[in-house]
Amino acid sequence: MVHLPLATAILVSFSTYWSTLVCSIITYRLSPWHPLARYPGPTIHKFSKAYLAWVSRGGKRHLYTQELHRRYGDIVRIGEL
Repeated sequence: MVHLPLATAILVSFSTYWSTLVCSIITYRLSPWHPLARYPGPTIHKFSKAYLAWVSRGGKRHLYTQELHRRYGDIVRIGEL
């Protein structure tokens, strides 16, 4: 049996927990069982608002949102909390 130092064991446990949590959240938000799955939009917007925040920093969010409406229609899924 291999014994890991305590700090390494904690780091491995912490990393495993968070990576599993993030992967399961992303999988759920992209699945057809999510309540917002029927609304169209870019895939990156289905699991995070980070890209929309990146677009907003340049002051062009209104143009980007307008382009999304032109591409996807009246209702567009643009982010998750």
